[in-house]
Amino acid sequence: MSEAAPPEQAGRYLAAFQYSFSVASLTAPLLMSAFALSGWLPWVLLALGPAGALVLLPWLRRALPSRVLALAPDETEAGA
Repeated sequence: MSEAAPPEQAGRYLAAFQYSFSVASLTAPLLMSAFALSGWLPWVLLALGPAGALVLLPWLRRALPSRVLALAPDETEAGA
């Protein structure tokens, strides 16, 4: 994991990694509270998650440096 981030931007990369867990910890209670409003709302919210990922993941792929994308998963685990 440490090879993926340039040393001068390691904090930014680690913050982005931490945000993924923060978003999940905020989304779960919101999703469960949507059941109180209506029975169909949580399913719409669940469908919006993967739809948003389909839009955001190609953007993220373009934003990452090519040297990071060229690493195979087994190469990154061997260095850890």
